[in-house]
Amino acid sequence: ATDIPTCLTDLAADFLRTREPVLSPRTVRIYRDDYRLRIAPLLGPLPLDQITRHVCESFVADLAASTTSHRMRKGTV
Repeated sequence: ATDIPTCLTDLAADFLRTREPVLSPRTVRIYRDDYRLRIAPLLGPLPLDQITRHVCESFVADLAASTTSHRMRKGTV
């Protein structure tokens, strides 16, 4: 039986595990780094049912306000 992810970090790990065979190693590395550095610290431990549209919109707004890097904003979101 497959475990059902309960938090964003579990869901992200499942996503990367299933997508890794069809993505380039560079893309996988970028996805892992973006998640680890930008998403996980704020959203990673949250239970999935607490990640609402409002939470996501606030996260994106905070990310956009905190960086001047277009790649960081576009690549992370």
